[in-house]
Amino acid sequence: GAVHGVAYKYVAIAAAASYGAYLSQPHSYARLGLGLVGATNSVIVVLFVADRGTQLLGKDAVTGKAPWYRALPWAGFLLPTWLYTYVHTLVGRVDTATEVAPGWWLGGRYADRAPGRPERWA
Repeated sequence: GAVHGVAYKYVAIAAAASYGAYLSQPHSYARLGLGLVGATNSVIVVLFVADRGTQLLGKDAVTGKAPWYRALPWAGFLLPTWLYTYVHTLVGRVDTATEVAPGWWLGGRYADRAPGRPERWA
C-alpha cells in the first residue's frame, strides 16, 4: 500500500544518488555529497521498513518535533525529501491537510497551505 510507496521513494532517491556518485569524478565534492545522500537514504529505508528509528532523527516522542541542529546529520535524507514533497505538492495538486472530524485536521509538511484550514494550529 502507501507505506511501500513511501519506502520505494527512498529506495529511488538512494539508487539515483548512489549512481550519480558512481559516475562522478573521484575525490570530488559531488561524489561525496551524492554518496552521503545515497547512504543516508539507504539507512532510512531499512529503518522505515523495520518501523524503527524515529529517535535517531531526534524527534520528541510527545510533540513529534526535533530541534533544527538534529537535522544536520540527516540532511542527505531531509533535503531531497523536502524538495520532493514541495514539488509533489505543487504539481500533484494533492491535499496538504484533511479535516478528519470537525476541527480535527491531519496534514503534512505544507498543511498550513490547505484551503479551509484553521487560522491557528495546535
